[in-house]
This record gives sequence, C-alpha cells and structure tokens, in this order.
Amino acid sequence: MPKLSDRHVPKLCRDGRYAVVYANGQKYRLGKWNKDTDIPTESALTAYGRFIAEWIVAPYSAGKHRNVEVTINELVKAFLNEKKAYIAPSDYWSYTIALTTILQLYDGIPTDSFTPKSLKAVRQVFVERGYSRNYCNKLTSMIKTAFKWGVGEELVQEATHRSLLCVTQLEAGRQWIFL
Repeated sequence: MPKLSDRHVPKLCRDGRYAVVYANGQKYRLGKWNKDTDIPTESALTAYGRFIAEWIVAPYSAGKHRNVEVTINELVKAFLNEKKAYIAPSDYWSYTIALTTILQLYDGIPTDSFTPKSLKAVRQVFVERGYSRNYCNKLTSMIKTAFKWGVGEELVQEATHRSLLCVTQLEAGRQWIFL
C-alpha cells in the first residue's frame, strides 16, 4: 500500500439522511444514512471504501467519475497538484505556462469540449507571444500529456485525447503568424 504522507484520510460523515465525504474542497454523497440504527447503510460503506481506495491512488481526482462533467479548471488543478513532486522544476514551469494559457481561453468548459481547433488556438497564442517553434511544439505536447493523464484518471474521455493527438507540430520553414 502506498504511503499516505501527511494527507489526512477523508472521514465518512453524516449530512442529514446521507453519508458524505468532504475532500478536495467538495462534498461527495455516498449513499443513505440509516436513521434507525444511526449508522451508514451497507451501500454507503461500500461506496466509502471505493472512494478511499481511489483517494489513496489519486487524491486530487478521487470521486470524479464519467457521470460528472469535469472542467478544464479541475483537470489543470489535479494534473499540476499530482505532478508537482515528480516533474523537474523547469518542466513544471513549462507545464504551468501551457496549462494556464488554456485556462485563459477555455476557463470553465468541460474537458470533453476541448477540440483540436481549441488546441490550435492555444498554440497560436504561443506563436503570438513570440515563443520559438520548438518551444511552441513542446508546450502543445505538454497539453496533450495532461489530457492523456486525464484519461487515466477518468477525467477525460479517450476520444478527446485521441482527437488532440491529430494536431500536428509546427513545421520548420513555414510562416506561423496568422492574421
């Protein structure tokens, strides 16, 4: 079992008739609370066990499932929080530049609404900022990596990531300033 470090395991709480968990700044409803015996129902305990298992593996995306639309903001926050300890500081800075640029343009939209045209628009912002062709390609690749990670965490549909892979890199010798 992985080490939990200094994070506290979210506790099962009662909220009226429901068993809930407070984690990542949100409340997750897990099932009914049996008011006669004042204990959670069997299904709520099972859901809590599942939540904790997911939380141990990926604390920032626990409880997020495909029936809930995840926004670009949530993907960026979860990705950067998860990768902060594992990425070199210079790469982390580049990821921050790439992902905050997405937030400037696509703040609050669902991750599955991010299309290849959206990625090209973000890439165009990099070009307009005067970044080199190689750096623009690197930042674009980092965005694709964040979406790939999101697929593994069930925050993004696989089809969304596959469509982003179809965006080609900027080629050498071409004019990339669009008006």
